[in-house]
Order: sequence, then structure tokens, then C-alpha cells
Amino acid sequence: MQNINIERILEDKAVMSRWRRATMRRIYTAWLLRSATRPFMVKSYILFVLLLQIISRVSVSDVLLNAPGFSDPVRNISFFSSAFFNTEAVVQLVTLGAGVVLVFFFRDVLGRSFQTVRPRGA
Repeated sequence: MQNINIERILEDKAVMSRWRRATMRRIYTAWLLRSATRPFMVKSYILFVLLLQIISRVSVSDVLLNAPGFSDPVRNISFFSSAFFNTEAVVQLVTLGAGVVLVFFFRDVLGRSFQTVRPRGA
């Protein structure tokens, strides 16, 4: 008959459990970092930060209240271009940056929706 040391078995199981948890924690961390640093997500983060900057520096509700009705596009273009060119340089840069990131963001979104699945051999 073999002498079985229960304490040794339980200790080995506890070590393996700690090792398994540590390994899975590393795997989850690597997955989170990889998914958070995808180009689409980075563009989303940048766009979010730029929009927060615009909201903190510009009273968007006041601008929209002063804007002419949406029925006259020529007056709207004139109003918004005048509002853009007569604001601070920081707001202009942030607005331009948000516009550029927004264009790339929508290009990614629309590009994904129009992608077709191709066979591997084609």
C-alpha cells in the first residue's frame, strides 16, 4: 500500500490554482491591451477626447440657439463659417482635429459595412 500524503496533494493543488489564476490574469490583460489598442478603438478614444474639449470650450447650446433655421442652408453655412473663423485658435484646431478623426472614423465604419466575404482561393 502506498503512503498518500493528503497535505502534499492539497498543497500542490493550491499552487496549481494560484499558477492558473496568474496565467489567466496575464492572458486577460494581454487580450484587453490588444483590443484597446486597435486602430479603430484608438480613433474612438481620440474622437471622444476632442469632442470633450469642444464641449468644455464652446457653449454648443448657445451656438445652436443663435444659428438660423435649418431651412436656409446658405445662411447656415455663412453663420457656422463665421462662428468657426471668429473663435479662438485652440477651438479651431480641436474642431479641425475632430473633423479629421471623424472622417477616418466613418471611413472605417462604412468600410466594414461594405466589405464582402471572399473565398480564400479567390
